Amino acid sequence: MTFVKNAGYNPWAEANNTIVLYPQLYGGAENTEAPSNLLGCRDWWEYNSMKYATHAGNQMKAVKAIVDRISGGAK
Repeated sequence: MTFVKNAGYNPWAEANNTIVLYPQLYGGAENTEAPSNLLGCRDWWEYNSMKYATHAGNQMKAVKAIVDRISGGAK
């Protein structure tokens, strides 16, 4: 929650009537998908798939699913 509180996005989002999505990632031993990702960072170095930087990457698909659920689903 420290990042969420201190990143500076929340005041900007409130001033612009925008929602900020903060997906949660696990680091260390809790990260069974990528145990070498100790800090729980986003997949920006291809540990999960070569599709990491595309809409077909696992993390981007997860973010889209969250947005679809919040917004009432993709039409």
